[in-house]
This record gives sequence, C-alpha cells and structure tokens, in this order.
Amino acid sequence: MIISVNQPVVAETNICHQLARNSSWVPLLITCQNKAIENDDPIAAYILGYMFQNGVHVAKNLNKAVAWYSLASDNGHAQAKMNLGVMVLKGEGVSNADKSSGMMLITQAATLDHKPAIELLNRLEIHNFENPIPSAFEMEDYLYILNNY
Repeated sequence: MIISVNQPVVAETNICHQLARNSSWVPLLITCQNKAIENDDPIAAYILGYMFQNGVHVAKNLNKAVAWYSLASDNGHAQAKMNLGVMVLKGEGVSNADKSSGMMLITQAATLDHKPAIELLNRLEIHNFENPIPSAFEMEDYLYILNNY
C-alpha cells in the first residue's frame, strides 16, 4: 500500500517559529517553554523537542526531546509525531525501542498528509520488514533509512 499526499501541508508560524528562524535562542527557549506548558502549544513544544534532540543551544537530552515531542504530538503536530515515531523505533530517549508504537506515530503523521512520514512509510514498505528476524543487510538498510529521518 503506497500512500499519497492529498493536499499540501500548511506552514505553521508563531512567535517561537519566528525566534527560531532569527536564532534568538535565549528568548526562544523561555518563550517556547512558557507557551508549550501554559497553552499546550504544539509548535513551541516541537521546537523544544528539536532543540533537545539535536543539542541546539541546549545540552542534548533525548528524554526531554521525547517529552516535548510527545506534548506536540498529542496536540496534532505532524513533524513531532514523525520525529517521536522515529525515536521510539530506534529506542532513543525511551526505555525500549518499540516498533509498533513508532510505526503508529509515523502512520498518524502520514494521515495528516505529512510528506516525510509518507515517504518513510513507503520506503519501509518497499523493504518489507515484517520478518521478525531480518537479515543483517535488511536491518542495516532499515537503520540507514531511519537515520536519514
């Protein structure tokens, strides 16, 4: 089953997005934390998740990245669902890797017409990783695909 995009993804903008583009990281961190916590703002929570996942102006902390991505994901942010899904599949910032939960999150992002999630699902399906014990090559290829998302 190849998934296709039905409509374009609408760009999201808010004060956290603007601060992130201007690289104003101290106000960005404070503003986004306040917005994410007080208003369940998915864009602010996503930006914080990204910052902690990649160590952008903060110490890299995958547990905090998962927490912020979870808040953004719960509030409908497609890229947060995608990033969280990949982290869960890889076992980053969570106690154990979980293929089922990770794929569910990526699939949810795809149903929101998120192009990278659709592309990832299509690439994974082409390789058919349903075999519980994939060959070393398949696992290496699978991890390569995930590492590029």
